[in-house]
Amino acid sequence: MRLLRTIGLTANGVTLLGLAVGLAAAALAGAGWLLAAALVFLAASLLDMLDGALARQSGHANGWGALLDSTVDRLSEGALLLGLAIYAVRAGLPEGRAVALAALVVGTLLASQMVSYVRARGEGLGVKTKEVGLLTRTERVALFSLGVGIQGLGIDLALEAALGVIAALSIVTLVQRLLHVRKELKGS
Repeated sequence: MRLLRTIGLTANGVTLLGLAVGLAAAALAGAGWLLAAALVFLAASLLDMLDGALARQSGHANGWGALLDSTVDRLSEGALLLGLAIYAVRAGLPEGRAVALAALVVGTLLASQMVSYVRARGEGLGVKTKEVGLLTRTERVALFSLGVGIQGLGIDLALEAALGVIAALSIVTLVQRLLHVRKELKGS
């Protein structure tokens, strides 16, 4: 933290740096450099953990920074999935598998984005949902990085397996959060 402050990076600067690193991970994925993409995506995720801590430590935590951070998280995750969709098209996979992988990427994107949407909408209604559900962003990042990295090491179908788990558990989490918000709103 001290190093970041010493070089003059603000929490929002770290957030935007994290986005740039996340976009680099997406470009690497699209180019087929999956192991590198996984490692760079992990680095972007580490920056994401630092920005909030830096904001709190420096006394500059505020709503704008929180909104920017959440927005960048969605953009970074979506960009990685776009990179993986490009990989699916360019990797020379049999047509059926390429189409299935691209569809799985889009399904994973929709499911993971909806988890975040329900959290934001629920919190807008006064219901905390961050800790509700099986698969939060931390677990998604770990599974993305693991699946992309293992596929990058040449272990076939690791990407599909990771995306399938993320999509399925995101749908479960989405339902859990919806039911939680419903229950909390009925009680008020």
